[in-house]
Amino acid sequence: MSYHRIVSIRLVAVLLAIGSLAQLATAQDSAKKSSVDDRIQKLEQTLEAVLTELQELKSERNKLAEEAKQQREQTEALEEQQQAMLEEMAAQEEALASAPSSGPAITLTGNNIANPIAPPQRPGLTRNTLPAGLMLGAYGEHHFNFTEGAGGDQSDIHRFVGFMGYQFADWVFLNTETEIEHAFVNDGDGEISLEQFFFDFSIANPVNIRVGRTLHPAGIVNRYHEPTTFNGTERPTYSQRILPSTWSIDGIGVWGRVTDWLSYESYVHAGLDGSGFSGASGLRGGRMKERPSLNDVGISSRIDFYPLIAAESDTEWKWRSGFSYSNIGVENGDQGRNAGRPTENVGIWAADTQFSWRKWDFRTEAAYVDNPAAMNPMVGAGTSDELFGAYVELGYHFWPDSWKTGKLENSDAVAFVRYEYIDPQSGKTLAGPANRNLSLRETTLGIGFYPMPRVVLKADYTFVESLAADLADRVALGVGYAF
Repeated sequence: MSYHRIVSIRLVAVLLAIGSLAQLATAQDSAKKSSVDDRIQKLEQTLEAVLTELQELKSERNKLAEEAKQQREQTEALEEQQQAMLEEMAAQEEALASAPSSGPAITLTGNNIANPIAPPQRPGLTRNTLPAGLMLGAYGEHHFNFTEGAGGDQSDIHRFVGFMGYQFADWVFLNTETEIEHAFVNDGDGEISLEQFFFDFSIANPVNIRVGRTLHPAGIVNRYHEPTTFNGTERPTYSQRILPSTWSIDGIGVWGRVTDWLSYESYVHAGLDGSGFSGASGLRGGRMKERPSLNDVGISSRIDFYPLIAAESDTEWKWRSGFSYSNIGVENGDQGRNAGRPTENVGIWAADTQFSWRKWDFRTEAAYVDNPAAMNPMVGAGTSDELFGAYVELGYHFWPDSWKTGKLENSDAVAFVRYEYIDPQSGKTLAGPANRNLSLRETTLGIGFYPMPRVVLKADYTFVESLAADLADRVALGVGYAF
């Protein structure tokens, strides 16, 4: 075979090999390209899925952000509402602090209905039923009295008292009480009287001004005498013959809370009519209810002290003690008249205390009256130049909590015992020796049932004796209310 032929064959073989290699490379490139395309497609699909998930997460984040924003707005709205409620409560407390006979109150829990340390202010009707600023209320009691022996048994709608007040501004209040006694007024039987009619000018907690007819500041019952605030059908005999209740005074005074644990009242006021004093009931007949004379005025002051609040004591005990002093002229009469015969003033020292612990209540009052005017003939016959009286009372709230359901959800019942020492003849009289039959010892046992806090049913028995003899015992039933 020739050289040229051999070369040609080899050249063709080389060309075929090169073609095969090129074809192989082209096939490999095609396969590789196809593989890359597949991977790119998969990556695109994965990227699309990731972008979709990111979009969903973004939407969820926006939704959560919107919910968080709504929650913040709701929280802010609730906080604003809470702040408004707190401000309203503070305004109401400030208004109550300027209401009649107000003082530093201790909020009691549990069963302290009949014998509260500081009786609550009498609430008015629902405000949306009355013109703005107007307050209405009332209290009253109906008694059924029985006396041992012949006579003395009677039904007595003892009193109905209507309360009306008006708030002219957040610092100016008018307070009035009008009383009807014994249901009928005719020829000396029954009585209509304006017990309170005064303005309070609430300047600040420590100093406020009161002008008009208000209550004398001595004792407990004279200031808080609604039937739901004391035990017994009738008010204590002490509150009839030693510190008369209700005792209204016309004048001007200041009152306030010095601290959370100390308050005071002080008045310059119309005096007493000494000609109305008596041996049996002491100063009671000397109260003037129409147009009292200002010829011989009086000065009366009181402080109330809350020891446990002062000591910042964390205890279930509640404790308040009050002290008062009065120096009162007696040369006065109705419509400005007076006897024209000078006589000495009456001095009154009084103290009262209340405790409360769980279901137990305790209260006591005592007063000493220095009455040198008794030696003057113008003063009522038989009046002693000294009077003294006191009582102690213990009450127990025995109504089981398990019975406080349904209509009786806010019910309560109190059993009590009260011992009184009443001595309107503890000194001497112008006529001679004191009448010891007028000096009494009384023990009262009773129960008060409260189907609700503002209504009470009462029943009690009183053992009576004087320093000279046993006297007729008494039984009393009654119903009372306050709103």
